[in-house]
Amino acid sequence: MSDIQSSFIPKQVLTPDLRARKQPVGLFLLLSVVVLIISVLFLGGVYAYKFKIDDDINGSCPTDDPNDSNGCGLIASIAKEQEKIDHSLIKEIETLDKLLRRSIAILENHKTFLPVFTLIEDETLQTIRYSSFNQVGTAVTLRGTARNYEGIALQSDVFSKLQSDELIKDFVFSDLNADTLGRVSFGLKIDFNPSVLSYYDHLTEATDVPSPLP
Repeated sequence: MSDIQSSFIPKQVLTPDLRARKQPVGLFLLLSVVVLIISVLFLGGVYAYKFKIDDDINGSCPTDDPNDSNGCGLIASIAKEQEKIDHSLIKEIETLDKLLRRSIAILENHKTFLPVFTLIEDETLQTIRYSSFNQVGTAVTLRGTARNYEGIALQSDVFSKLQSDELIKDFVFSDLNADTLGRVSFGLKIDFNPSVLSYYDHLTEATDVPSPLP
């Protein structure tokens, strides 16, 4: 009868695998390191740029020469340029500027009827004659005669053109009466645009003076 093995313990000794298992580096960890490096570089660049800007603005001048602003920061450069300015000359220029502005304001507010006389003379037809003239504000009232009714109609067309050009605001013919020879007496009221009465505009047109100061 053969021997029966009564032990269940294996005869071979089980030895543990002492070799360390290598764990792969995670993708997330790698991306985190890259982002961290980029952030650090960007932050360093921002600080370097900030220091450069601060030096460009607040940097002191390398020399004390008031005529040399090379290498100076913005504030120091402005300070040196201010030292070169003749403040008494600036005050004189400011005073002259105020006087010029006051003079122009006086000229702009001054009114003259010279342009009105010139306009009436230039735009009146040869068949029209005026016998009286009266002025109130920007309006003039005239009495006159025309060779016939057709002459008044043509003169009305001329005034309509001046109204379109905004030289006159309104005009009215009134009291039309014809005599035995066909001549027509009339009354005429013309309301001129205030700009026509401007002495300054009349002066600049006559002498080609520059426009007012801004």
